[in-house]
Amino acid sequence: MARALSPERLVRLHGDSLRYAKGEHWYGPIPEAFADLGVVAIRSHSEGMVQLRMRGCMDHYLDLVVYATDSGLHPGRSRVELWYDQWPRIEEVLLIMPEPIVRPVAIRLTSNNGSLPPPHRRSTTLVVRADGRATLEKLRGYKREPKALTAVNFEVDSAAHQQLSQQIAKLGLLSRDIPSTDRHPVGGRTTQLRFSGTDGEVHFPSFPADPADVELRDELASAVRALIPTDPVSATDSK
Repeated sequence: MARALSPERLVRLHGDSLRYAKGEHWYGPIPEAFADLGVVAIRSHSEGMVQLRMRGCMDHYLDLVVYATDSGLHPGRSRVELWYDQWPRIEEVLLIMPEPIVRPVAIRLTSNNGSLPPPHRRSTTLVVRADGRATLEKLRGYKREPKALTAVNFEVDSAAHQQLSQQIAKLGLLSRDIPSTDRHPVGGRTTQLRFSGTDGEVHFPSFPADPADVELRDELASAVRALIPTDPVSATDSK
């Protein structure tokens, strides 16, 4: 019976099962969502895994095993497996869930070389829109006037943009708040980074409170800068 389940039924099974992936225990009575499967027991695991036990031939059991995407047992890929209750245990993959569609994020990266006299002050702003159109601005001094401002428009590589967006999604950053430290150093370089998407946005301040967030911001900022072509002026128009 388990092998006869359609891909659509397995996808629905995957979603229904993960509602019960809460700690280590057995569930009962059996929810209506599994009535057509002949499930006799449901067991959840702390590793993002749910077992649906069905009666097999004679005294054996069959387990439909559902893994969440972030499961520690199968990281990065969710799936539905069929286990045979015998030794050695036989495991058969019935469905591997497709990777979720991730829409490209919008990006804003700003940086400067610190609080310096106007002749020595330099700042850079990179804006990447969700459709891949980008603007890079470089400012000398503090006043945004034509003689001090250089701007160029271009398009980022779509594959690189999508890869970065996938990374943001896997890290779950668009639902995070990055707190800033209360003590800000005087002068010195600063970098701020913002990602915006359909699921929300995240802002990395100049001085994150958690050193791990500082490291992550700098890593992501390097990936964002890598989106800039070697010669952005030749990509499209500049002013």
